[in-house]
Amino acid sequence: YGTWMALELIRDHASLKPLRDRARKFLVSSQADDGTWGEHGDAYETALACLALQASGEAEGVLGQAIVSLLDSQRDDGSWQTDQDIWRFHASADDVWRAFDSNRIVTTSLVRCVLRQYARGVAGEFE
Repeated sequence: YGTWMALELIRDHASLKPLRDRARKFLVSSQADDGTWGEHGDAYETALACLALQASGEAEGVLGQAIVSLLDSQRDDGSWQTDQDIWRFHASADDVWRAFDSNRIVTTSLVRCVLRQYARGVAGEFE
């Protein structure tokens, strides 16, 4: 999440292109062979990585397999799920608050954002 937000903030600043390039290289090197990110091809983590790459402005050639994996992981009801925490807050060493996407709203929304942006990019190639 942090990488995506940082790339969104610096996307239009030419002087920060080296930072965008560094983040992109890290994300690409972290991609699994099946095109996903995270443990066991997690849709939430894959969506966040895709959004970060899209924000870097240079996602071409990297997202194709990730898109296929996301589409393959869609549930029968049209949603996507994650078993990961979607955030953690460490109030103290013994007090950790955790949130889960029990209703699949966050993960599904993020995946749909990825797919929408990807479709716009692909459509733009043929205009």
